[in-house]
Amino acid sequence: MAKTMFTTQVRVLFCENCGGPLQTAVQGGAIECNYCKATNAVRPRLDRFEAARVQSLSEPERLGRLRMQDGVPMMPPPSLASLVAGNGVPDYKLTEAFDVFQATRREVKATHSPDASERVYYLAVLVGQTLAVKGDFERVRALFETALDVVVLQRHQNCLRAMLARNAVREGDQASAEQWLSGCDPRSDDLRSDSDYRVARALIDTARSDYQTVLATLGRQNDEIPIADGLDEVAAVVRANALERLGDMNGAVAVLRARMAKSNAFGRQAMEHFVRVYPSLHLCAGSLPQAMQAHSVVAAQSASARAGGSAGMIMIIAGVGSVLLTVVIGLVTMIPMAAIPLGMGASGQPGEGMLAGLAIGGTEIFVCFIIGVTTILPVGIVGVIGYKLITRSREAAWLRQHGISAQGQVRALSSTGTRINRVPLMKVDVSYATPQGQREASTQMLLPLHLQVQLVPGATVPIRVHPQDPTKIVIELE
Repeated sequence: MAKTMFTTQVRVLFCENCGGPLQTAVQGGAIECNYCKATNAVRPRLDRFEAARVQSLSEPERLGRLRMQDGVPMMPPPSLASLVAGNGVPDYKLTEAFDVFQATRREVKATHSPDASERVYYLAVLVGQTLAVKGDFERVRALFETALDVVVLQRHQNCLRAMLARNAVREGDQASAEQWLSGCDPRSDDLRSDSDYRVARALIDTARSDYQTVLATLGRQNDEIPIADGLDEVAAVVRANALERLGDMNGAVAVLRARMAKSNAFGRQAMEHFVRVYPSLHLCAGSLPQAMQAHSVVAAQSASARAGGSAGMIMIIAGVGSVLLTVVIGLVTMIPMAAIPLGMGASGQPGEGMLAGLAIGGTEIFVCFIIGVTTILPVGIVGVIGYKLITRSREAAWLRQHGISAQGQVRALSSTGTRINRVPLMKVDVSYATPQGQREASTQMLLPLHLQVQLVPGATVPIRVHPQDPTKIVIELE
């Protein structure tokens, strides 16, 4: 039996027929699936954990190549785009994604196609992220080793071994983590491969309390060593933890806050999740809460702006200004009336002043009335809209700081028909789980196009829920 789920002493693969997990010896053999009874011919593990050949590039040249690749997010092949929402595969697409993985796995075994191998790797990463959030690490293990068994490109093999090593650290199996990692190239010039290796290496050294080596591997600052997009957040957590353990709490908080400022809600959520899945390492016990608290203040201001707070204030100011302007116009217009004494005509004769005043003032009063109606009516409408936007923005800011954290799933995204500074005000319908069952809520936000794509129906998003009113939510985008 395996000592841990990610031990190197056994092989764990998916059955080629039904997809159930198979466990066998390292040397493989004919294995009958416990679920469908199909016989799987499992070859011996090809990776004997021998050190990979190290390239002869100088370190400055290698780092230069890596830096040129930084800032480019990991994009799945176009054929897999329909399976992805946000940073992973949504729950309702998980079965389809797994079926595609199994089919593509068979394609790679039959053709050794690099393109098909690329799809297997991306599916393993995306599905693995979703399964890890669910805590289904048994399938994560089988998924990663099954992919490792068929991928044909060394950079993909390196990444998968490093991910297996990270999970072995999570289980406290440092020996297996070292074995998984020993099959990697420690000096790859592929950024994703190098970053996966660095994070795994730093985690192993974190488990050993060798924090100086962690900083040598990852750098003391976020941008000191290039890290692939998608691993920036976890690298920042491991880096900050090393600084905290070495007594530099301010430096640890600064590293986390800087990463949060450059990331989005999905990245910040990844940081929190990463800390939770490595409980034995006690990562960033002091620095992460401080950084989160400081970030929540900034995020609350952003949430207020997305709810239309700034636009609402402008509407109120414009409305008040228009009313004051109308009053000034009215006063200026009435001055001629005030200048003629009551009871005195223009000729100075008694009895003419009242009639003359009415004659002069009647037209002017009518003009003031028209100006007042045509100005105050639309100003009043604008003022009401502005007041509602300000109220909503204050509520969004409060919810972002004090609401209950939860996971929501986007049900619908629709336009309200309103645009402010050319940015559409969108209505987002969300469902989320509570101890009492599924709840539904909606919110309105100013969303440019690049943010709308993060909130497509089916996407999982972090939300904050009002403690007393579960119908009031705010979606965390920062």
